Amino acid sequence: MSRPIPHSRCALIVAVLLLFAALGRSQNAAANVDAALLRWDQLKSGDDAARIIGVNLLAPFDDARVTSILFDELERAGIKHAAVVILNAIAQKPRGNVVPKLRAVLFHEDADVFIRQACAVAIGKQGARGVDLLLDCVRGDAGSGNEVRDASFLGLAAAADERAWRGLAPMALKGSPAQQLHVLQLLDPVADVDSVTHVRERLLEDNNPELAALAWRQMVQHKQKGASDAADGLLERLLPTPPVGARVNLVVGLAAILQPDHFAAFLTLASSGEPLVQAALPPCVVSLAKNEAFVKWLASTGLVGDPAQRSLAFRILRAAPLASVMPLLTKARASLRPAKVETLDIALQLHGLLRSDPTWQADVLLLAQSPVAVIRTTGLSLQAELGCGTSTAIAQASLDSKSWELRAAAYHYLARFRELASIPLLIACTDKESGRLAEELNDTLFMHTGVRLWRRAEWDAWWQQHCATHTLPPEAAIRAQVRGASGPTVAYFGLPLTSRHVAFLIDVSGSMSAPIGTDRKHTRLDEAKRQLGNAIEKLSEEREFNVIAYESYIHPFWKKLRKAKGKDKAEALDRVAKLAISGGTNIFDALERAFMDLGTDTIYLLTDGQPTAGAITNVEELADEIRTWNYRRQVLIHCISIGEDSPLLKRISKESGGSYVFVR
Repeated sequence: MSRPIPHSRCALIVAVLLLFAALGRSQNAAANVDAALLRWDQLKSGDDAARIIGVNLLAPFDDARVTSILFDELERAGIKHAAVVILNAIAQKPRGNVVPKLRAVLFHEDADVFIRQACAVAIGKQGARGVDLLLDCVRGDAGSGNEVRDASFLGLAAAADERAWRGLAPMALKGSPAQQLHVLQLLDPVADVDSVTHVRERLLEDNNPELAALAWRQMVQHKQKGASDAADGLLERLLPTPPVGARVNLVVGLAAILQPDHFAAFLTLASSGEPLVQAALPPCVVSLAKNEAFVKWLASTGLVGDPAQRSLAFRILRAAPLASVMPLLTKARASLRPAKVETLDIALQLHGLLRSDPTWQADVLLLAQSPVAVIRTTGLSLQAELGCGTSTAIAQASLDSKSWELRAAAYHYLARFRELASIPLLIACTDKESGRLAEELNDTLFMHTGVRLWRRAEWDAWWQQHCATHTLPPEAAIRAQVRGASGPTVAYFGLPLTSRHVAFLIDVSGSMSAPIGTDRKHTRLDEAKRQLGNAIEKLSEEREFNVIAYESYIHPFWKKLRKAKGKDKAEALDRVAKLAISGGTNIFDALERAFMDLGTDTIYLLTDGQPTAGAITNVEELADEIRTWNYRRQVLIHCISIGEDSPLLKRISKESGGSYVFVR
């Protein structure tokens, strides 16, 4: 049997092993620094791009040689934008006695805002001496102007140092409300610092609602004592119409500590359509879906509010475990018997929850059986999505409806669930439809016959000859064939314009300034304007159209569709030619505006990016919402993506029955 090692010897062995590990790390670090310096020697004789690569390779190392090189490069760059990259590299490590050199850059009269900000961040990373300089700057004790002062605030926040937090905290209690808000926002990540805690408690009682709401939300976020108890008083002071900034903080704070007394207030606040509120909601929805008491309240009470509140309620319910939601939906489903127009929103939202529940098909059938056109349209659409082929007779009976949306839904349904008996009924509709619906009727007949004819007389003759022997063609083969066309027509990015009621949605956001094509001489917007102008120019006078330009905001040319003739066509062409770059990408609001015009049956949506503005920016939620609208509206959406292959646009076009084009 081996003898146990004495405790003292164990400690000695551990110490030796730790020493060797430390030596190994030191040797590895030295080797890494040496490798970076060697690579720098190879790159420094190259162009500016090569030197920047070298600077970034050196940035992670706290080494006197590296520091010397970085400041040599900073001096070489001068007070120009290239200095920002070098200052960012300096900021990655504390680098000894470098604060005086950085101070000279911060105070340089020619430094722009980006250089000052990068320099202040680098100063804040240099420890106590750097933090003290920045505190002097924000207090005005260092002879600093407003630009230096503003940059120094950012540097203190980036320092993430308790000394910086203690120095910043009192500044949230003085200055203009905007300055106070700015400082308090910089303190957002700070927990367990007494001076910051005290400032939040003071500002909670401030008369400025945005300051009070932000201070309270931070108290909630950091589980500060008294935060929950303060909610009642704060809501009493700020409701019913807090400013947007306060509303956002109230929503986020309430979502974290939501109690029954605040359920109704939260739903009212969170269902606001303001983009900032909507942007703050996604993480809140996830946490709220786990709040069993709130989920139960939503299912029993929250579904009877206005449409915006119902939409948010269902959004939270969809995120909740289905098993916990199912028993709570009896009341909502009962409202569908009989189906009414005012309960249609509830039916559509329930569909999002229950589409996988076999019992839901019976409720959907009730919608399809309704004599009201919009309800029947919705029912047929939902039946088709669920794969229920039990409503063929209803779809056949809907072919002579005055509602074009219902006729469109019937064509789509009959194309999906084919019967020989539908053929003569469809033939009877030819010569009655025009534009887009004529195409869809012809497609439906093609699905039943494998034949393309365009005149009623031709179809009558064909059916008389084949009715006794005709069998439906194999579905897989017939669906694989390309949709036919009725002859030469106007096109937009290669997509035929068969509709007589069309809205063009064109992205004019900042990214549309990117070059396109092999010569790179034209921008994405240039090409979009060229194609749109050509399409509008060729529209015949019986067509109706509108153009909705969009960036962070939407800019419809007109309130509703107008005929493509005379001064209206000329005005549209002139306005297209003058479209200019601006802002973000508000796809949702642009689509919503197009859907609001009930005359629109087809949309051409052009963009080059992901949604960044508007009521909904999450791509899945946006696509879900458009699909929900279209159960009743039947709008065809063709999508053109420039420069970026877009899963969002692919989904929107596919689910609406439209086409997708990717322009590189």
